[in-house]
Amino acid sequence: MTTHTIHTVNAFTDSDTGGNPASVMCFNSMPNDQKLLKVARTQTAPVIAFVFPEKENNTYAIRWFSQQGEISLCGHGTLAAASILFSNNPNVDELMFTSPYGNVTVNKVGNMLSMIFPAWKRKATKIKNLQFGMSSSNVVEHFSTRDLVIVLENQLAVELFEPNKSLIQSSGFHAIIVTAKGNKSDYVLRFFAPSIGIDEDAATGSAQCSLAKYWVEKLNKDILQVEQLSSRKGTFTVENIKDSIVIKTKTIILPAQKITM
Repeated sequence: MTTHTIHTVNAFTDSDTGGNPASVMCFNSMPNDQKLLKVARTQTAPVIAFVFPEKENNTYAIRWFSQQGEISLCGHGTLAAASILFSNNPNVDELMFTSPYGNVTVNKVGNMLSMIFPAWKRKATKIKNLQFGMSSSNVVEHFSTRDLVIVLENQLAVELFEPNKSLIQSSGFHAIIVTAKGNKSDYVLRFFAPSIGIDEDAATGSAQCSLAKYWVEKLNKDILQVEQLSSRKGTFTVENIKDSIVIKTKTIILPAQKITM
């Protein structure tokens, strides 16, 4: 049995009680999936990121797990892992993460972290029933990427949205995102993924892969201020760069814990 350190980081916030918490655990080599899931189920944070170093300098393999199993391309889990690695290596200002779902680069820019993500292409999607919790009169349009995106008429409609968990879970999509033009920010969103054990996510980096290009085109702006309207709130700056997006935000490292496995 070996004792390991598990860190907790709040991503997309500068508050101890805001943003999206993720656990981080570093290994010299990656354990099997059964052990990773066992560790994930000990955590109260919705996601844990497991990392271990690759042969190239400042390059790490990363995998993300919820309590139900492995998930794909988790932005806040990646930021959490980067926060810990930057803290342990203060002279490093760029990290590369490799995963089965794509590679992510994270840079340290002053007191913020900058993360390059892919911009997913939108697809027209015919959905017979959009009644995942909203009134159909609030729906402006919808499309799909990895997720189903539903554009509502205003920020208030996003705030008042009451999700139907069972319908969302049976939709066949990784997640349902509701979004609208913001009152003070450029756009707002909420993110629901009960199929992977996350009824509502607090702050979601990967959601911007679905949303950023849409709002860039609608608002004719390349740099957007974004707010996620969960109970904990999350804030992002999203920049449009060719086929990618750059997400800039802050993180807060919380006290670590020990686990034996």
